[in-house]
Order: sequence, then C-alpha cells, then structure tokens
Amino acid sequence: MDDNRKVEVIGCHGSIDKPPFNIGSSLTKVYGENKQPIILRIPESICAGEGKSLLAANQMRAAGHILNDVPKRYGGQQCIKLHDGPVIPLFYHQGLCHMKTHFPTDDDLKVLPVFDLTLDTPWNPGNEFDEDTGDALADIRDIYQFATNT
Repeated sequence: MDDNRKVEVIGCHGSIDKPPFNIGSSLTKVYGENKQPIILRIPESICAGEGKSLLAANQMRAAGHILNDVPKRYGGQQCIKLHDGPVIPLFYHQGLCHMKTHFPTDDDLKVLPVFDLTLDTPWNPGNEFDEDTGDALADIRDIYQFATNT
C-alpha cells in the first residue's frame, strides 16, 4: 500500500465525514461458480479498513471483465466474468451486490491461481465519461467526483 496516495469518499450529501482512505493493492480469496477457490489481486483499490474495500464497477470493466451487478430478482446475472478466468458469483444483500471474500492463508497464496480484478495503473473516475455527456449536466452533482485525490 502506498501511504502517500489517499482518496476522500464523498457521501451523497456532499460532505466528507471520514478521514481519507489509502489507495493500495490487496489480495483476497473468493470462490468461483464451480466452488473452486482463487486469489484475486486488486491493485489501485480503496482500502477501507482491515478486510474491507470499495470497488468501482467501471474500474473492473476497464480491466476487461464483464460485470453484471444487476440482481437476479431484477433480471440480472449477478456475477463477474473474469476475462481470463472463472465466473465469480455476487450476492445481493441490503440493496447491494457484493463478493463473499476470505483472507487467504499462506498456503492459499502458494497454490491457488491468481487473477487481477483491476489494472495496475492509476484509475481516476473523473476521467471517465462518454462523448454524449458534454457539459449539459453541469448543474447536477458530478457523480464522477465521488472520490477526489488529496
């Protein structure tokens, strides 16, 4: 983890009521649809405390994965299809889809296959937009500014 790189997460009301989070890399163990364990390496992610992270769906998409975070109850597939690996199921709870993750053991890190969930290059959501966006939304809160570098 790079202690010099931090990000502030701004809530829906526009205020920052928590100290900035570190940006770093993490490893976690997950189980694919076939129940086989794998290790996910997650560079350039927000580390929100021990065992917690905040992942941006489009950051995973930028790494080439197909992310279907629409719950099954609304017609979605509720999974992440790794471009170079297995399908990881997502679980729907309290209105959000999430991965069930586990701390990998030393043995896990030695024997399980490793897949990158995000790219190992800085990702700035402020640089994410489509050609149709333009400046027509100037009077609406810029959702791409949910995180700003400090």
